Amino acid sequence: MKQVDAIVIFKVKVKRILDGKTRRDMVDYKLKISRADCNLRPADHDYYNCDMFPSMLQRAYNKAIGGRRWQYLDNLPVGVTIERGAFFSTVRVVVLV
Repeated sequence: MKQVDAIVIFKVKVKRILDGKTRRDMVDYKLKISRADCNLRPADHDYYNCDMFPSMLQRAYNKAIGGRRWQYLDNLPVGVTIERGAFFSTVRVVVLV
């Protein structure tokens, strides 16, 4: 089986919360992802059409975000980028599947 870098892409609203006396921006990660959330196609991965692929993708995604449900924007893990938009922001997480 070949290892492939996949990018999980989804849109969320960035929230501003009060952390002590400072306001910090934070983002909620998507909890459940599917094939539609990644940029892979059937020819890109050996197990894409297999029933195991969604769980493989979910496990790699959870590892990439460190098992967190949310994250401050000034403290993002490696492989996570956020493109700020007017209302929704696009979150991109690079995972190794």
